[in-house]
Amino acid sequence: MEITHGYQYDKADGHNSPNGTWYKAESGGKKYFLKKFQNPKFPKDGINPKLYKSKKQECDEWLASKKKLIKALDELGDGRGNIISPRDVFREKLCFYQVTYWIDVQTDSLDKIKRYSYDDKIMLLKTYGAALKKVHSKEIIHGDLKPDNILIGKSALGKPVAKLIDFDDSYFSKQALSP
Repeated sequence: MEITHGYQYDKADGHNSPNGTWYKAESGGKKYFLKKFQNPKFPKDGINPKLYKSKKQECDEWLASKKKLIKALDELGDGRGNIISPRDVFREKLCFYQVTYWIDVQTDSLDKIKRYSYDDKIMLLKTYGAALKKVHSKEIIHGDLKPDNILIGKSALGKPVAKLIDFDDSYFSKQALSP
């Protein structure tokens, strides 16, 4: 087992994604989703001072942007409702990590969702639309909307509800990314 910033995880049980590796982690008896980003990497000591300064500035700006995003998403909820937002982002040695609550939900295929009742499909669409509207109310662009980033949870009445995840590619609409 590895421990990073107080989060314990099995490094051998990592799952690769396009921009990093994620792990099921634990801290204080709670489960978390721990993502180790592939980029950016904090510069090593001893490299060309000009390059070090440039890379460090890039990392500082990236981290500040992530923290600003988390702060805005925190205003929408605690990260456990229908918007599963990051709880923390930090650097450990040369790598950056992000922590989100672990959510135990089903991941129904689109074929299975097609077989839901009409009312259940409407509930999914309403909860998805409401979550996205809340995110957009903070002028946040999700940046990676796709079926894999919408988990299916259950309401208190057992009805399916959409849970929006994966804010790795999110940004503020007034700070559009370069192509």
